[in-house]
Amino acid sequence: ECTRLREIHAKGRTAEMLGFSRVTVRKYWSAVDCVVAPRKSEPRSVLAPHRELVYALFRQYRSCPRLAEVLREEHGIEVGLRAVQKFVEPLRETLRREDELYLQKRAERELAAANATIRANEREELRRMRELARSQACLSAAAVQAGDEVSLTREIIGTLPAAVYEEPARRTRRRTLVGSGMRRSHEDD
Repeated sequence: ECTRLREIHAKGRTAEMLGFSRVTVRKYWSAVDCVVAPRKSEPRSVLAPHRELVYALFRQYRSCPRLAEVLREEHGIEVGLRAVQKFVEPLRETLRREDELYLQKRAERELAAANATIRANEREELRRMRELARSQACLSAAAVQAGDEVSLTREIIGTLPAAVYEEPARRTRRRTLVGSGMRRSHEDD
């Protein structure tokens, strides 16, 4: 193909006849031994010598427009927004992964703390229920021993919170039926 290309080029109508662009014809025409080597040009960046500064500022601001503005105004580096965006893209990806990892670990810690709190609350609730069951069992035993006289007292105490059972004994008023059907109140000692 290189030979054919050179013959047509000698006639001056290479690009037209082959249907290639002029740039393609020039690329192959200048190739030695018809071997076209790929371009190996390093991307030229104004920011490359200032990599540490740019990365430090990006970590601080996390905004390319603000970073470009700071580089121009405070450091005298004339750079466009798109150049800054392309330059910090690898750092942006790294920071994004770090943030995701941090948030995942934080969520796991918060979930573990919430589960521990729930378990502690469940243990406390279970302890309260056991105390209530013990106090009701004590009242039931007292009712069996004392008969009907305690039934009214048991109903009143059964509606009170468990904290009342833990208080020291105090005087309570009880009503009992007297033989003639009249009610009489008296205090227990």
